[in-house]
Amino acid sequence: DQQGEGREATVLSVSRDPGQVIVFAGYAALIAGMIVVLFTRFGQARAAGANALLALLVLSSAALSASNPAVERLRRMPVQHDGRTMPLDTLAREQVWTVTGSHRWQGQDPATLVAGWIAQPREAAIAPHVKVGSPALAQAIGLPPGTGHAAFMDLIGNPSFLELRREVHLAEMRDRPRTGVLAEAEALERRLRAMQGLILTDGILPIPAAGDEKARWHRVQGNPSEAFAALMAGPRLEGWPSAAAMDREVFYNRLNPVRWSWIILLGSLGVCLAGWVRGSRLLDRAAFVLLLGGFGFMTWGIQLRWAAGGRIPAANMYESLLFLAWGVGLFAVIAYAFIRNRIVVLNAAFMAALTMALTDLLPIDRFIHPIAPVLAGTPWLAIHVPIIMVGYAVLALGLVVAHMQIGTAIFAPRNLELPGRLYDLLYNYMFIGNILLITGIITGSVWAASSWGRYWGWDPKEVWSLVAFLAYMAILHLKLDRQIGKFGVAALSIVAFQTILMTYLGVNFVLATGMHSYGMGDSPVVKWMLLAALAETVFLVSATVAHRRNLSAVK
Repeated sequence: DQQGEGREATVLSVSRDPGQVIVFAGYAALIAGMIVVLFTRFGQARAAGANALLALLVLSSAALSASNPAVERLRRMPVQHDGRTMPLDTLAREQVWTVTGSHRWQGQDPATLVAGWIAQPREAAIAPHVKVGSPALAQAIGLPPGTGHAAFMDLIGNPSFLELRREVHLAEMRDRPRTGVLAEAEALERRLRAMQGLILTDGILPIPAAGDEKARWHRVQGNPSEAFAALMAGPRLEGWPSAAAMDREVFYNRLNPVRWSWIILLGSLGVCLAGWVRGSRLLDRAAFVLLLGGFGFMTWGIQLRWAAGGRIPAANMYESLLFLAWGVGLFAVIAYAFIRNRIVVLNAAFMAALTMALTDLLPIDRFIHPIAPVLAGTPWLAIHVPIIMVGYAVLALGLVVAHMQIGTAIFAPRNLELPGRLYDLLYNYMFIGNILLITGIITGSVWAASSWGRYWGWDPKEVWSLVAFLAYMAILHLKLDRQIGKFGVAALSIVAFQTILMTYLGVNFVLATGMHSYGMGDSPVVKWMLLAALAETVFLVSATVAHRRNLSAVK
């Protein structure tokens, strides 16, 4: 079956399972039971809240800086790359990031930089644009210490690098893992191929195949700069997407909604803190308006990315982080409608701003890529991933509240009201987050049954999701049985969140196995997870000692 742009897939049907109705009914009963218990608790605690606020902030961006008119036309030229059609602007951004390791190499606009490489390929080939990688690789191929970037021509003719390439290809043929210097050499080879595709223009394909919209497009003949200019000056070619679609994606690239979102959310956090210090309801409302604005910007950005990619943006780490922050904002907006408490805005603004800032600033691949055929054309991607990510988001909000509750109990032991309010919020976050978590597990199970013919395959992500669900259920039951108090709930919720980190990051980056892995077992995420776990251990041990000392003082 042709999937578009030369991709093919084999469609296999799964025999019908007559027991699916019973299984699905059991799933529905489980989720419904948890929801009934949750709303029973709400009914006992307070009267029905006001109607939920529904708002979407429509924001417009200022006119973006103009550049060379020829470059402006070139950046909107449709090209085929990585299984989809995109403007040259997107291709330039992706390949410049791949080659240089920077989104704006030396502050230059990627499309302008690539236009210069196309116009002057010889100069581009001898300039130090290509990111080398680690100091170990630079030393292995005989580059001077401290070399971060080298010229394309210097690298492709480097004898030591050619030897490493041979070892990489040999390991690949024998299906052996490439680690250390070999993995770095393999990454450098990808960067060189990307650079070659730009300076020789064999990686820039603007000519659709006649009569076959799914076939591979063609490169231009003759002088590339003149040919590209002629293409953009003439009538639109048959097979090109609409000019509006190209303009929309260029606008998305330039706008960078992620950056604007975390800036607005950071403003919400600052205003909320000021409102807390001054006790100002006006500042509280302003903080919520800014939170709503940040949420609106996140929603708008997801919609723009969805339109550009032709699918829900929920297929890789970058896109999952978008939904994580969006889930924080969504839940906070709904929760604030029922619980007019500045704490809701405070922890939501903090968590959403942190997530979006990390998404924007960390060296994560932010580009839109095709997804596996088994994920395409199914509604379950748009159901399962948002549910599970919103569940993670709610539990992450609970993590922030747990730290606030413990900190208040230790440093302000005479303030008995605030820790109690924080505990109530934490308990609700854990309960709702766990409902979403089990719903995500169940929808994933249904998806697996329809795609793979089995509900459960003991994939690492499945196992750790179940472990996380059981960890939070254990806390809720221990509290129900009065085996732990409010401090214990907060402390154990921090411990339980480590299972969420393992589910979300550990499986993807540490284990690097299973169908949910992003194949990045060599990632520094391992180090950061260990440091976070160590910091939490120190915090909990110190908090427990202080808590017991406070209890002894009261007695």
